[in-house]
Amino acid sequence: MAQPVWPARYRIDPESLRETIENPAELTLWLDAALARTPPADPDDERAHRTAIGVAARMLERLDEAEIQLGRAVELATRPRDAVLARVRLAHVHQWQGRFTLAESEFRHCLRDAHLAGDQVHVVYQHAGMCAYDAGDWVLARERFATAMRLRLYGGDEELIEATRMALDAADAAVTASRVGVELDRLVPAVHKLTATRLAPAIFDRHGLPPHAGTLVELGLLGVSKPVPLEVVRGLHRYVSGLEARLDALVAAGWLLKTAKTVVVSSRGRALLRQLAVAQAQTARTLWGEPVLGKSLADEIVLGAVGTSGGPVFDAVARLAEHNPDPGVAGDLFHRLNALRHHRADGHAAAWQADGHTVRSVRRLAAGSPERIRIDALTDRIAARAFRPLSHQRRTELLSVLSGLRHEPLV
Repeated sequence: MAQPVWPARYRIDPESLRETIENPAELTLWLDAALARTPPADPDDERAHRTAIGVAARMLERLDEAEIQLGRAVELATRPRDAVLARVRLAHVHQWQGRFTLAESEFRHCLRDAHLAGDQVHVVYQHAGMCAYDAGDWVLARERFATAMRLRLYGGDEELIEATRMALDAADAAVTASRVGVELDRLVPAVHKLTATRLAPAIFDRHGLPPHAGTLVELGLLGVSKPVPLEVVRGLHRYVSGLEARLDALVAAGWLLKTAKTVVVSSRGRALLRQLAVAQAQTARTLWGEPVLGKSLADEIVLGAVGTSGGPVFDAVARLAEHNPDPGVAGDLFHRLNALRHHRADGHAAAWQADGHTVRSVRRLAAGSPERIRIDALTDRIAARAFRPLSHQRRTELLSVLSGLRHEPLV
């Protein structure tokens, strides 16, 4: 695909895989001037003119203009090679518009005709991969990037190879994040549920049952180790209505102290939380045994992911395994997995907040809507930050270990 002749300087963001323009003001001036010019009379020259304008407009997120210009470029493309590449560019705009069904349909047509693109077949697969990536179809994105990589390795262009290597790794990390998320939702609640039914009643009999016990219990080892910033408490309970009233009730009952910026668990509350942590470790050991490799991988991932979740909770809980009152492989692994679950929750909140939503409005989004697809895809991309430092082999090992852990006791 010929490079359009415009003064754009950009880099590819390794997470979104989109261009980040380094000189937007200069490119905007160029685009406005180009739009003011009369298009060339020669059809091939007009196609090149409209292609350059359309690509620049897309990069500047002037997507309606990009659609008009690149749609006209498709009409002007008479040779098969030019037609396929013009359709790829237009489908790329539909992708950026969030019209994923339309974009994917067009990319599938382009893939069927990819052989007509000659030595630019790799471009078709790379762009089709980016469409699947934007839509959160990580496995399909990885497959398409892998094909683009094989084609580009054959061509030998190091810059193109590196771009696809980055995209392939991003898709693979997102596959891992998505699948790990499923395992976390299977394993962590199972430990909580089994502890609550088998061991927690005796602990509450000894220490007393707090009002709004779940609000206190959710603090876990965080409440044992140090004062908890209110920002973190609110992040832990971001979907709970009436949180402030619950905290006030716990303060009145002597389980918490509350300052302007923190919550401090009382000595009585800390004793309760310690015993619950011991019980959770015992439950994890009953279910999982002593998964040494799992703990080693989880330690590496969690400690390396500090600062990447986009929210306040993960960083606060990342090192809680070091405060485990019942040190052991299974208990430590449970706390690491719980931390990774909070990493994903932080990322999800960051995703819907970036899209301008509130707790109430995000709950109203329909499954499959462009906004929901965008938020879910960004959630996975943020969650994938924890796994980017790992090789593909280490990611595969992690998934194998987690899938082998039980979530129900043996009968």
